[in-house]
Amino acid sequence: MKLQLISLVTALSLSGCIVFPVKKADSTKPYNDSAIDFKPSNNVQRVETTGQVICEAGKPCPELTFDWKLQNNNLYKVRADLYDPQAYDIQKVVLKVDGQNYPYMPTIKTSQKSVLNSSLINSSNYIEVPASLINIFYNAKAIDVTLFTDKGEISHAALKDGEESRAFKTFKRGYTQRNNP
Repeated sequence: MKLQLISLVTALSLSGCIVFPVKKADSTKPYNDSAIDFKPSNNVQRVETTGQVICEAGKPCPELTFDWKLQNNNLYKVRADLYDPQAYDIQKVVLKVDGQNYPYMPTIKTSQKSVLNSSLINSSNYIEVPASLINIFYNAKAIDVTLFTDKGEISHAALKDGEESRAFKTFKRGYTQRNNP
């Protein structure tokens, strides 16, 4: 009898801790246009593949995003993002594919936004590359990516000695899906 009474009292006291929200909770933080907030989207209108190059300790490590929507001028957008406590101005991007340099100048000013809940700044800019380079990129044996910034050059491999970076792996998946819808 004591055990049943203790069980009943415990069950009643625990049930008082259950909370049912009256309305759906909204974010308490106001929307900040200059900050990045990573949220999933239900609006899928384009396909992008994103990944980091092969990173080295102590160096900022860029992330590359390929936008698979072919632009009217037969170009694809490739975005470079640097997440670092310092802001960078990305002034030029050189893709070195199998020893051949392909330099590209960004067409707009570098975007610099703080990342919510962190001390990082996302410095982002994009280049436009011809569709023919996408085929060369896919069949490459070695790829280096160099970002020329206001703080110097940042160079990393995307494909080196058979080691594929996350950027190259996701690029290949996007390339394959683009050619086999």
